[in-house]
Order: sequence, then structure tokens, then C-alpha cells
Amino acid sequence: MRVKFQQRCVRCKKNMVPMHSGRQFPICGQCQMKEINQPIDNKKMAKFFDIPTALYEHSSFLRSIKSHFLRFGSLTTSQRSTFIKVVKELKLHPPIAVKKTEFSMPTPRDDSSTALLVNAVRDLLKNDTPKRRRELLDVLAEFQRQPLTSEKLVRAVHTLAAKSRGRPKLLLMTKDEVSQVLAELEG
Repeated sequence: MRVKFQQRCVRCKKNMVPMHSGRQFPICGQCQMKEINQPIDNKKMAKFFDIPTALYEHSSFLRSIKSHFLRFGSLTTSQRSTFIKVVKELKLHPPIAVKKTEFSMPTPRDDSSTALLVNAVRDLLKNDTPKRRRELLDVLAEFQRQPLTSEKLVRAVHTLAAKSRGRPKLLLMTKDEVSQVLAELEG
């Protein structure tokens, strides 16, 4: 699901929450984790919700189901079955953690990644539209999920994807600023 905008958490007032619709309640993962870390009196349901904390931290859906149970005291059968299905999927395919790596000599994979990013930025500069900038942001998100060792590549990805005024900097940059990032990446 694509993020439409960001809004400050209504509880802590410091973290930004990616919002998908205007009806969504803006609460960050940290505040929601504090909310759902309450003891459950019902032993059957306590066992049902006894899953690794990392799964709750990764999935806002799992947090919302547990929050719903703590608030109202019951779940529908479809909520239970979907909860079980999501937990099984996350256990089979755990979320990819972004590893921080030390800078070292670029690997061949980094060379191809650098070439891919250079080509994507060049295409953007040829035909600069908001849609193309959002597509480049999707490419940058993929780069951020990978462990990169090339210092130039890491710096370029960070410069383009860094948050500025609640948005990725790429959306606010001029063509000249994007050209400078490209020059640093190629140089």
C-alpha cells in the first residue's frame, strides 16, 4: 500500500506516521507497542497473542488486532483466522532487516547497483515529472533494504531519500540539485 502522506503521532507528538487514508488513526509503532503490552486475563487469548515481539513491531495489522481485543474484549472469527494467517506468513518469510555495514571496497553487486541508480537518475533528468520522482523513490526504497558497501552509493541514496519537511528530499529538490547528486555518484 502506497503512503499518501505523513502525520505526527497523536500520543507522543514526535514520530511521523505513514498514512494511507484520512480515516486512519495516526499512532506510531512505539506508542502502539506500549498500548498492547498489557497483560491479558483470559488464558486462552493470552496464549493466542503469545507471538514474538518482533512480529508485532513489524506488522501494524497484528498490533491493531491485539489493540482491538484489549479495548473490546473479543475478536470475530475472521479477525482470528486472518491473525493466524498473517503470523504464519511472517514466520515463514520474516521481514528483511536493514544491516548497517562498514564501508569497504565496492563489490560487483554494488557496481551494478550504482549503474542502475545512475541510469534511473539520468532518466529522471531527461523527463522530470512527479510520477517519475515517485518511481525513483520506489527504487531508492529497494536500495535501502539492501546492505550496500559503496560509500558513494550509500551517500547518494541517503541524500535523495532523506526526510526534509516530512517528505523525501527528492520530491523537494531542483533539477540542479539532483544533477549534483548524479555527478557525485559518477565521480
